[in-house]
Amino acid sequence: MGPRSPINAGHGHQLGQPLRGSGQAERGREAVPAGTARKGEGIGPRSPINAGHGQQLEQSQGKLDEAEKMYQRALQGYEKALGLENIARYRPALNTMSNQGDIFAAQGHLDEAKEMYSRAYTGFYTVLGPSGIECQYLEHRMAILRNQVREISEAHGRK
Repeated sequence: MGPRSPINAGHGHQLGQPLRGSGQAERGREAVPAGTARKGEGIGPRSPINAGHGQQLEQSQGKLDEAEKMYQRALQGYEKALGLENIARYRPALNTMSNQGDIFAAQGHLDEAKEMYSRAYTGFYTVLGPSGIECQYLEHRMAILRNQVREISEAHGRK
């Protein structure tokens, strides 16, 4: 899902918001020097604990190629751990598919985006039913892709 979806609420751009204005954020920075508990301790942005958060951060910073690779590694890990039959029912894997679709769409790889959105949609439809917010989000994203493809086709027809 996208960075503003309910599944990702509280992650990425929203980190630290509950502490703003309370003085706790400033005290937290003083108590833990920069870099402490991150380097070499397995709790950094690329640790398994924070796998999805780092990927969303890469996407939001415009590092699409790196985010694409991270999502691909995550999907390969899910496939290896769960098998192809089970990945289609595992929500974190479905979220990763949807997010990778967003990356492909942002890169202009519309066929790849459509494929990832379709895979995620099929899984969410099976798990949650058609009224699930994830299904609605993906239907919307696929409609946008169809419009982009139509506009590109029309533009090529005019040349």
